[in-house]
Amino acid sequence: MKQTYFNALAASIGSGLEYFSFITFALQAQYLGILFFPKDSHLQGILNTFLIFAVGSFVTVIGGCLFGYLGDRIGRKSTFIYAILLMSLASLGIAILPTSLGLVSLGLLIVFRILQGISQGAELPGAITFIVEHAKDHNRGFLCGIMFLGVGLGAGLATSVNVLVTHFLTFQQMLDFGWRIPFFATVFLGLIGLLLRRKALETPVFLAMNIKSLHIDFFALIHGFGLVLLGAVLVSLGLYWPALFSSHFHFAASDIFLAMMIAFIVTSFLLPLAGYLGDRFNRGTVYLVGVILCLIVLPILFAHLNANSKMSLIVFALGYYTLIVILAGNYPVMLTELFKPEQRYFSVALSYAGCYAVASFAPALATLLLLHSNNLQGLFILIFSCALISLLAGIGYCRIKVKY
Repeated sequence: MKQTYFNALAASIGSGLEYFSFITFALQAQYLGILFFPKDSHLQGILNTFLIFAVGSFVTVIGGCLFGYLGDRIGRKSTFIYAILLMSLASLGIAILPTSLGLVSLGLLIVFRILQGISQGAELPGAITFIVEHAKDHNRGFLCGIMFLGVGLGAGLATSVNVLVTHFLTFQQMLDFGWRIPFFATVFLGLIGLLLRRKALETPVFLAMNIKSLHIDFFALIHGFGLVLLGAVLVSLGLYWPALFSSHFHFAASDIFLAMMIAFIVTSFLLPLAGYLGDRFNRGTVYLVGVILCLIVLPILFAHLNANSKMSLIVFALGYYTLIVILAGNYPVMLTELFKPEQRYFSVALSYAGCYAVASFAPALATLLLLHSNNLQGLFILIFSCALISLLAGIGYCRIKVKY
């Protein structure tokens, strides 16, 4: 039992690192836009930076397929270690990247972001597979909730670092050196995660399984994509809120980061509870309740922002990320239950990373909508369409899930 929880901790640290790096790049968009696209307008620079962010996220499919194939062949643990090492090295590259080399600097930024994306495609699907194959049926959701607690705390830590550096440094100091600080912090977290993962054990499911030729269940992949879609779009759009809320609702950047930090930390501790509810009751039912709540609550939360106060911003952030928690506390285990062990890592990675790759273009799409109109109706249509797809996937989940 102790080893099971240690394995969950090792997975949590790495997944927290992934989201620390994932969120840091997005939160630094306004500074990266000025530094690497100095001739463009401020909003156009942000758009270009989010396009790089999206390209890096899109290649998560490549990382997911590559590391997923290795994970189903050489083991979950070894692949797990390679993924966190690649993420740390890519983040170090961004941290020390010179900004004065013109197109060379821009090209290297894109390369390092792509390497981050490849690692990202392996990380969370690997963590999900690793944990559920160590866990028992009665606590899979809870242990995945602990892992996603690490993800939430990583996100909270990323926003905390941004709150601190933007509070103590001037805008010019942020452009001079401050933007590098969060990327150096990513490397430090990566070293901790690497040390923990070296002591983790391979999953008993992998050790016992008879490796066969890789067979892709496309019907299950479609369902897996649908299960992840709404949560992925909400997470990706959440990274766009600092840029949107400062330009559209005129909130101060420090207030936005503070609200996000509070929401990340508070709602992260709700993730094990959401997973426990999935263990205690039917996961599919809890998941579907979360999807329906998104359809009902999100318009209310956006309307609340018109109060234009710090409290309205905090309420929005808490409500928004609580909705994500209900989904994220259940769909990881649901996702693994769609696939047989010999194809599980690859298939989970392909459906998960593929979904996040598509969802990563949501911030760029939101920026384009804002460039041409001040109407947020397009965002609601996007979110509601994804919710309907996830609703159908949740309904179909019970028909094809497999036993461990």
